[in-house]
Amino acid sequence: MYRAPRIVAPLLLLVLALPASAFQRHGARVEFVPDGTEFIAGEGSSGIDSHVLSAPAAFRDRHGDGWVQRVHGPNGTFRHLWGPGIEVDPLAMTDELAALQVADAFWHEHGELLPSGVSLADLEPWSNVVAGDVRYVSHRQTLDGIPVLRGSVFVAISHGRIVWIGARCLPLAPVPTQPLLEEATARKAAVEALADRGVAGTSTTSEVVIFPRVETDRLPMELAYRVEIDATPHGRWTAYIDAVEGSLIALRDERMFLDATVQIEHHDRHPAGSMIQTPAAYLRVTTDDGNTNADQAGVFSASGNSTDASLAIRGTYANVDNQAGNDLTASYSDVGDGDVLTWSADGEYSQAQLDAYRFHADTRDYADHLVDDVDWVNDSLTVNVNYNENCNAWYDGDMTFLRAGQGCNNTAMLADVVYHEYGHGFHMYSIIWGVGDWYGDVGEAYADAMAFLQTGDHIMAPYFYEDGSGIRDVEPNHVWPDDVINEVHYDGIILGGALWDLREILMADLGDEAGQEVVEQIFAGMAKVTSDIPSSYEAAMIADDDNGDLTDGSPHVCAIDAAFAPHGLLTGSVGALVIDHEAVGNQDEGGNAIPIQATVAAAHPECSEAIVGEVRLAWSTDGGSSWDQTVMESLGDDLFGGEIPGVSEGSQLRYRIEADDLETGATINKPGNEADPAYYAYIGPLEEILCDDFEVENEGWSHELVAGEWAEGADDWMRGVPQGKGGDPDEAYSGSNVWGNDLALEENWDGKYQNDKINALTSPVWDLSEYDAVRLQFRRWLGIEDGTYDHGKIYVNDELVWENAPGSGDVHHQDREWILFDLDISDWAGAAEVQVRWEIESDQYLQFGGWTLDDVCLYAALPVAGDDDDDDDDDDDDDDDDTGLIGDDDDGVTLLGSGCECRSGGTAKGGLGLALLLAGLVALRRRRI
Repeated sequence: MYRAPRIVAPLLLLVLALPASAFQRHGARVEFVPDGTEFIAGEGSSGIDSHVLSAPAAFRDRHGDGWVQRVHGPNGTFRHLWGPGIEVDPLAMTDELAALQVADAFWHEHGELLPSGVSLADLEPWSNVVAGDVRYVSHRQTLDGIPVLRGSVFVAISHGRIVWIGARCLPLAPVPTQPLLEEATARKAAVEALADRGVAGTSTTSEVVIFPRVETDRLPMELAYRVEIDATPHGRWTAYIDAVEGSLIALRDERMFLDATVQIEHHDRHPAGSMIQTPAAYLRVTTDDGNTNADQAGVFSASGNSTDASLAIRGTYANVDNQAGNDLTASYSDVGDGDVLTWSADGEYSQAQLDAYRFHADTRDYADHLVDDVDWVNDSLTVNVNYNENCNAWYDGDMTFLRAGQGCNNTAMLADVVYHEYGHGFHMYSIIWGVGDWYGDVGEAYADAMAFLQTGDHIMAPYFYEDGSGIRDVEPNHVWPDDVINEVHYDGIILGGALWDLREILMADLGDEAGQEVVEQIFAGMAKVTSDIPSSYEAAMIADDDNGDLTDGSPHVCAIDAAFAPHGLLTGSVGALVIDHEAVGNQDEGGNAIPIQATVAAAHPECSEAIVGEVRLAWSTDGGSSWDQTVMESLGDDLFGGEIPGVSEGSQLRYRIEADDLETGATINKPGNEADPAYYAYIGPLEEILCDDFEVENEGWSHELVAGEWAEGADDWMRGVPQGKGGDPDEAYSGSNVWGNDLALEENWDGKYQNDKINALTSPVWDLSEYDAVRLQFRRWLGIEDGTYDHGKIYVNDELVWENAPGSGDVHHQDREWILFDLDISDWAGAAEVQVRWEIESDQYLQFGGWTLDDVCLYAALPVAGDDDDDDDDDDDDDDDDTGLIGDDDDGVTLLGSGCECRSGGTAKGGLGLALLLAGLVALRRRRI
């Protein structure tokens, strides 16, 4: 289905505004984000469409097996590749220039990974850093030296090998690259646009960028000024001003809000906890000697035997700014050696300042423990407290916390909230731009992780509400994409929950201290390189890798798999079995036993004690109405064998393989299509009438929108090379080309059929007048919603002959391999004009990949044993009498001879009516080939 792309602009360090995270009610934004600009910084998600496939065939041919690709993203141009590694110059690990040369050489040699029209000349070096044991080299896309928002590529080099690759570039439409508008004019327009919405601010930085604007049928580019506006403490905004016309393209409130609503949800914890005393780390102290700062333990020095000391609520890494009055201070006289000054306060607004300072110091020290390469940790941060709103907090480069009210506590007095907001800054300044990226849902997940990794509590922000309840719980298994609702905080629980589970698993496996250390290492590495939730799995793998080969997993791959799989972030599930089987296909003769073999083993043998239980072979010869089965025997080395007893010729065989997992109690089948779990085969001799493998164009196929409102992509039938999107295969069954719904052959197509449409592919007209038993066979890869809602249909001469079966509403028909499909269309044998039509009929909700077809063939079903056919119709019939009309016909029809009583136009034997009838039967018999 064609989709307008949703492209999210990267937040460039220093020159791009920092998005903010917040606790806030809906409706507080004053931004201007018109339709078609969803991609700007912080907006949206990468979409739920994300699949893991084999790497492109050309890439595998060059670099060997084991490479895997993830294809996803709003416009379908973003792909990750990871695998066994490509050896490169070892200096790339230690020398920036050598690393850049390696990356340049890779993209020069692998231009097929870039969109059409994008070349190495359009890629500008961006990041070139080492994080852990991995060097990341990224380039950003430019046009005449101007950065294209969200356009980038990267390579990751581990232990001297390229092990991970990412490409996300946009196909460029013509755009002017010289602004007609003065920069000062653009800044003024930006500030005025914000003022028109009731917020005063001052422009800070600006730059010229290429701004992709989404429209229904194209992706036009605009030259724009990106202007940052500081409206402290009300947050920061980014305005995009058309650099040619001076009009406002978009205005983005860079605060990202965490929804909070008053609710009654009782927990056993309460905000009135005990008061404790801890060091005022790094606090500003003024003594008789002047200004100084305490150390991490709160110790400060002064000359002499005693001194006066004044305390201010600021320090090396934080300046607390009281929005409800004067900042808190304290004074002490005659402070002597070894004295301990305890700074206490009365009232909400004073206590909030002390709490915020201490909580910030806690989480800053924790971040400093996690990484040594994020300089932001050592910056001084403004912490605004007691802001005159309720139930909220945000990060926008500064941190802002709100007063108590409307059932909520003062958010500066909540450690989890301070940790969470600090986590946003930690994540954004950790990102290696061009490799990682910032989306709202990922940001919320990592901010939550910053909190629960310190608190050890899966409840986020207990005591947020006066009744003691928290904001959310990351422990329940939210699943991608089933639980996506396109709200960043809720969707972020999917990834946050996976990290929580990883912590629990690692601590159980390694012990609390060692497990905590490993999950912290993985979390810190992921924060640098995660681009969106679906690709977080490979981000975890690269963060945990120790040898530059991702095909052999990583030191803690089993824990990662076990944590990510329940959240839909890993193909398959830990402990599950996998069945490997090659379908047997058509059988020329009947009556013989058909041997079936399959390999059955644990999907993740290094991680699981999965035990293969009973393996069964099930088959049907009556169209699936009834099934027989037998237990397959172990042949050693995970191989199992069985046989289907002789099936009579002229029958259609359906069969499947089932296996029990004794560890989980689950049963799996092959093929794994719940709606149609069967392989098909015809038993008996077939003679090819015609076959079309779609390798030649203009063979008479046609397609159309049958019903539904016309829009780009409504009639989405395409002939070409499948791209593996929307659940489609990533290569044809044979040759290169297929016919299918939305093969994603162009940009902005996602591989899925559209809502509320009926479209159809119709075959050429076929002449079957010479045949009286015909079978239609083709290779099928069909993805469609449960037949209760969406319908995949096959018509022959406008008569329905097959459609996907209705189930319980969620039994979707999803082929995961090429299936040989067999259909008896003998009712149309003898007809001179026959056409077959494949159709998709969709409702307004869920969509899948639709039909993908290859190798469409028509076969004449030859006479089967026992029919007593005369195989020598064209020879003389020595055994027949002179008329050739007496005896048993080849078709099993007993013809009338002398002595019979018959009524045909009033005549008896030898009458004209009988002669015509018999002549017709002989002619019918002779049409066979």
